[in-house]
Amino acid sequence: MKSNAEMRKESYAVVRSRWFWIIFGVILLLQGICHGAGLLLGSLHGSMGIVSPVDFFSKKLEMLRQGLDYTLPTAETYRQMAYAGAMEMLVGYVLGAVALFGITAVLLKAVSDDRNDVLGAAFGGFGRPLGVTWLLMVMNFFVGLWMLLLIVPGIIAIYRYRAAWYLKSEHPDWGALKCLGESKRIMRGRKFQAFLLDMSFVVMAMLALFAALVPMSLAGLIGGAVAAMATSLFIALLVAAMVYLGVWCIVARTVFYREARDSAPCPAES
Repeated sequence: MKSNAEMRKESYAVVRSRWFWIIFGVILLLQGICHGAGLLLGSLHGSMGIVSPVDFFSKKLEMLRQGLDYTLPTAETYRQMAYAGAMEMLVGYVLGAVALFGITAVLLKAVSDDRNDVLGAAFGGFGRPLGVTWLLMVMNFFVGLWMLLLIVPGIIAIYRYRAAWYLKSEHPDWGALKCLGESKRIMRGRKFQAFLLDMSFVVMAMLALFAALVPMSLAGLIGGAVAAMATSLFIALLVAAMVYLGVWCIVARTVFYREARDSAPCPAES
């Protein structure tokens, strides 16, 4: 299996190409759909006169700011909030799973430089919403159980099941337990290397933050309009650097999966 330095170099070559904008665009598109669906559902509840938890607490906070008396919600309001909260959580969970599946599928195409039907891959999760949602639920359940013990076992569980989404993208007909089981087998003995790969990007992000904060602090000491413009420029550069590092990181994770998969090939489907 390649070293982390080699995988970072390989993934950097992918990010330097047009794939960066393809991946970034797909992420924005899918996240925009998720956010838009949440807004649409909230508007639908509002038009039906259903009080959502967000609306209720927003109104209560506004009443407290104005010094008005706080009143407890009625039983009907509780019922409406429970319904609206459950619906919004369900829609968010399903769309989140669909988005994860689509992003993973596009990342696999990126590291293979396969530009055939990228949009179809990005929206592939919409054709199997129940399967991808069930995978997300089962994965979160197992990780949550380990988190109940201690933080470290929970983190280990996250790395243990990291390959599950890639496996689901490559084998859409596989069930959740099979994806998780294969991920566990593929990541055996490689979790610490995956952790170190992630930490290398954390270090780069911290260096980028430090590189931006120092000149911003100096600009703040100077003051004036020029300093404000310089601060805005450094903030914009910092955001751009973080986005670039984020895309580079997930591409590097995909390269890592491919290397781990090739070192421990998945068995043929039964």
